[in-house]
Amino acid sequence: MNPLFAIDFYKVGHVQQYPAGTKQIWSNWTPRSSRVIEQKHAVLFGLQYFIKKVLQADWQKNFFDISEDAVIADYVELIRATLGVKEPKTDHISALHRLGYLPLDIYALPEGSNVPLGCPALVITNTDPSAFWLPNFLETAMSNILWKPSTSATVKSSVPTLSRTASLAEISTTSRLII
Repeated sequence: MNPLFAIDFYKVGHVQQYPAGTKQIWSNWTPRSSRVIEQKHAVLFGLQYFIKKVLQADWQKNFFDISEDAVIADYVELIRATLGVKEPKTDHISALHRLGYLPLDIYALPEGSNVPLGCPALVITNTDPSAFWLPNFLETAMSNILWKPSTSATVKSSVPTLSRTASLAEISTTSRLII
């Protein structure tokens, strides 16, 4: 699948909603809550996978390695069919394709860090002014990819190390999950 389509569709129109002259956008990924009662942190996990699989491999194979004409034709067809936009804006997609890479910087805490709830675990920003729209455009895919491994790692971090002498009652009162 073209990673260009791994978005919340309302974000298609964001590029036209930024003020004229916008050159740089910073987006963040911030854990806001935990499924573990009284947990005050979340574990950042899955970022390396997101970078290597999605931002590098998927974008290269399913966007940059495909002709610009084919990418634009697929984009126009999908936006027309789903949103009913007769002439979708495509110049920003063409410019990104011609650039040949995702012009991004990601600043993050180390993978596996315990991140206090409400504090950004990472920020992502564009390095090319013409791609100011890209950080928020990628936020959906980033959140979708990071949520599950980070949630699993957070839950795991709250479970005490099991020993042969620990009773089930001791374990069940130590970590309570919200389901």
